[in-house]
Amino acid sequence: MKKTIRILSALLTVLLLGAFFSSCGEEKPKENNDNFEVISDQCVPLFNSAVEQYLKADCRSAARATATGVEDGKTVAYVQSFESLMHNRADEKKIVSKYCVALDDPQKVTDAELLPFFDCYVQKGVCYYDFADETPDCKRSFFDDYLSEIGLYAFSDRMPRSVYAVIDGDVIRLSMTFSPEDCAEMEKAFIATMTTPLFGSAANVDVSALSITAFLDAETHRFLNYTVSFTATVPSEPDVKLSFGYVEEFSDYGTTEGVVFPDLSAFPEKDPSEVTG
Repeated sequence: MKKTIRILSALLTVLLLGAFFSSCGEEKPKENNDNFEVISDQCVPLFNSAVEQYLKADCRSAARATATGVEDGKTVAYVQSFESLMHNRADEKKIVSKYCVALDDPQKVTDAELLPFFDCYVQKGVCYYDFADETPDCKRSFFDDYLSEIGLYAFSDRMPRSVYAVIDGDVIRLSMTFSPEDCAEMEKAFIATMTTPLFGSAANVDVSALSITAFLDAETHRFLNYTVSFTATVPSEPDVKLSFGYVEEFSDYGTTEGVVFPDLSAFPEKDPSEVTG
């Protein structure tokens, strides 16, 4: 599961970063704390460093993905959560997912309202899905799977159009935006999966620019958490306004708890297109 994740290759960083900062500018949120240092020139390298550490980390994470549609003041939202125990160096993971369709703000959806979706076990680049409902259990390559295209995995060889970074005590905050064109490409699988429960099939949408804000430990440069957000409209339904979010928090770095695997030989192989998730 060592899928490459990077924002800028080393070559692009060396050759283009100077021009990039002069052309796209920096985000400059208003700060209330005077005891911080702006380090925007380090934003992309710090993000890349955090990603590299994540790829080698033994840790836990809790993530929540949301898609919210609003039409004529009425709200419907789809929420999918992921609780993960990750041993990235050994290429082993257990991911427990739950979901909920709510007629309200997804931020108000409690854990108790989420329904079991699947337990996913990852070993040697293969995802083994144990579904909670009547969906047949299956296995498939991680690289062909939805899990390889969401969260941090969505960010690859694309250059952010604006960056901003500050160090404040023991925390580093990184903020980046990506163009609508990059957002549409990076989040294609995420948008399709999240809109299917809302519309009955994957919706064709026009998306906004994408924002990502990440918090790192200032000493270790490890991720503490990050948030991805963007909005969209539906050309076929112009009165519908969509917003998307993905939040992931990391904890228990260095955990020694192992992943307890079921009998993986019992999982038949299926074409990814045969399984929705």
